[in-house]
Amino acid sequence: MRVVIPIAGDPWMPRPSGVLTYVTGLGRYLSTHGIEVEFLVAGQGRSEGRIVARSIMSSTRGETAYAIRLCRFLRKQAYGPGTVALANSELYAWAFHLSQRPIPLVLVVHGPTFPTLHSRRPLAAYLFKLIVEPRAMKSASEIVAIDQDTESYLSRAYPKVRLRCIPTGVDLVDFCPLSRLSCKSKWDVESRPTLLYVGRFAREKRLDLAIETFRCLLGAIPEGVLLLAGAGPAEDSIRRRAVNLGHDRIRILGPVARADLPSLYSAADGVLLTSAIEQSPTVAIESLACGTPVFSTPVGDMPTLLSHPELGSIISGSPVEMARMIGLRFPENELERAKYETYRRNAAANRSWDRIGPQVVEVLNAAVTPG
Repeated sequence: MRVVIPIAGDPWMPRPSGVLTYVTGLGRYLSTHGIEVEFLVAGQGRSEGRIVARSIMSSTRGETAYAIRLCRFLRKQAYGPGTVALANSELYAWAFHLSQRPIPLVLVVHGPTFPTLHSRRPLAAYLFKLIVEPRAMKSASEIVAIDQDTESYLSRAYPKVRLRCIPTGVDLVDFCPLSRLSCKSKWDVESRPTLLYVGRFAREKRLDLAIETFRCLLGAIPEGVLLLAGAGPAEDSIRRRAVNLGHDRIRILGPVARADLPSLYSAADGVLLTSAIEQSPTVAIESLACGTPVFSTPVGDMPTLLSHPELGSIISGSPVEMARMIGLRFPENELERAKYETYRRNAAANRSWDRIGPQVVEVLNAAVTPG
């Protein structure tokens, strides 16, 4: 079997994105289990073992531009028997729908696009709901939802599709607890209670709420520091807010290389997620795999993932209330951290690629096998 995966970026150096993390992790899993993977990338082509990155454009500034180029590429491309495509957005599935030489397609839905798009661009969302989404669903032989909210949305809107719920995976080899002392030294947070955010700087992530919650937390923990790892359209606003809090309260790290994330998680005393819209955030699973608790708003499958207090907390309400809830468990002393690390890693192991990967392979086989 050969799996073709469109990706608007570089699978070897993915930008901060849960979807790209999922794609690259799955690609590595498939290749190590004897399955050939062909990424259709926006960037340079290269190969590594059973993974080939095929450039279809030099770079891209957005998903729509990439999807249009993907559509043009597929009109000229023919794939042989035993090939299945795996699209990680409705836009990519729509591009395969327009292909003149269709191949079996698995669509992985990382949260329905329509609700998020509607909050930003209502007219574009209407056109998406009218044209792109239904054609994407029609083109897919199998559909995977990464969380229960997405599964519910799709089953209501498209009751006849073949749908399974399979969560995102994490690489437990790369993401594991590292020496707290050396990691805190590396990130220059020795002896400082450290909260961490990793991801895009975007409106739906509500980093303004994260910063205000942290400001309230400083009343009880004045030596605390908030690390923000990532980039995005809201960066200028975040930098202004960070300056207003005073020197060295908030540090904006910019995009952090994936190889450095385990040490960053291990240096942190907690990971903070204040998103308004989220499905199954990879950041939370990676954090737990490194032994770090997670404090999150009740979005997506976070209430299920953080089902025990040792894993972190679900926080809600005003910034004052969320700060109070975080303060009940933050920061842990070293004995508490050591006590709960194994428990958190075991929770993350339920989302390891060794457990998630076989389920995805089963869906791919179902798509590529006639009947």
